Amino acid sequence: MIGITGLLQRKMHIGVITLAMAITACGDAIVDQKGNANSQAIPATLTSVPVPVEHSHAAIQLQASNRLQYGGFSALWLSKDCSQMISFSDYSQVSFFSLDGQVKRSGWIQANLSFDANDKLTGFNLVDQGQLKDADGDLLSGAAESLAWDGSGFLVSFDDKGDLYRYAGVQPQGALFNQLPEISIKQERLGKDNAGLESITELPDGRVLALWEKNDKQKPVTHGQLIQPDGQSLQFSYSSDANPGAATTLPDGSFVIAERKYKGPEQGVQLRLTRFLPSDIQTDRLLTPQVLLDHTSISYDNFEGIANCQRNGKQWLFVLSDDNGDWPESWVEGKGRQRQKTLLVQFDLTQLMAQ
Repeated sequence: MIGITGLLQRKMHIGVITLAMAITACGDAIVDQKGNANSQAIPATLTSVPVPVEHSHAAIQLQASNRLQYGGFSALWLSKDCSQMISFSDYSQVSFFSLDGQVKRSGWIQANLSFDANDKLTGFNLVDQGQLKDADGDLLSGAAESLAWDGSGFLVSFDDKGDLYRYAGVQPQGALFNQLPEISIKQERLGKDNAGLESITELPDGRVLALWEKNDKQKPVTHGQLIQPDGQSLQFSYSSDANPGAATTLPDGSFVIAERKYKGPEQGVQLRLTRFLPSDIQTDRLLTPQVLLDHTSISYDNFEGIANCQRNGKQWLFVLSDDNGDWPESWVEGKGRQRQKTLLVQFDLTQLMAQ
């Protein structure tokens, strides 16, 4: 999640066709012991329309008809054949007293993706949804940032803790998030304030790459870890002017990182896609990744999810943005600013790697 100061600077002018999302509320609101308002399950009906996004193969935009009941997404998982998508939202870490109304916190979705004859993403069909639970049985009050499938469940990282949760299961499906998680890896939180554990991805040997948001966004360095299954970690420094928002592991074992940095209303968001190998990681030197894409555009947004898959023999890379839709009107409309967008963007990975 981008910090509050970053949002208050934002004024995006994205000339795209919106994707309509109709939401029908049901159930009553509850307030948990932490003072958080959590709405009960809220079913959603989604329709999809392709939108133009620079440098992409295809993209769709998502928009909730009621922004308080469905937030933008902060994580992304795709099936190997690109046909199924699972995501969840870190919605909402905004103070209960600052919100404009009830919110659906930590919602997850599962959807089927659709493509045209040229393998361009055209939309998706929502098939299941719910809300993530914490280890104590309460609904998570936000902060979930990234997920990775490890063969025995989904690993999830958080903005407000260093621990990695596992929602256990033998098949990757969103319904796993309805159960109580276990703490798979317990560790200290290294980031400060809003600089949480933003990106995780798993290697075939069970190690986990973890990238933290910057404590100092003015410094071109990010803190990273390569975590062993037993919780021991190798810590390293990663060269990045932009802030890492998400990570994915390619079939060849390399990592691709989606980074974003807001550069003002006239320029928009810098999207940087970078790649490096586990063997590049060393504790005694700064890691400098290969740059696959580095562009700034007002058609980009707050990318916090990334995944790769293969369709009809071609490799594809998808990135997903978070619209932070729970932020109150006084922070956005009240200051004459436009809200962020939720975009699912498809890139041709082969083309990116060839550059």
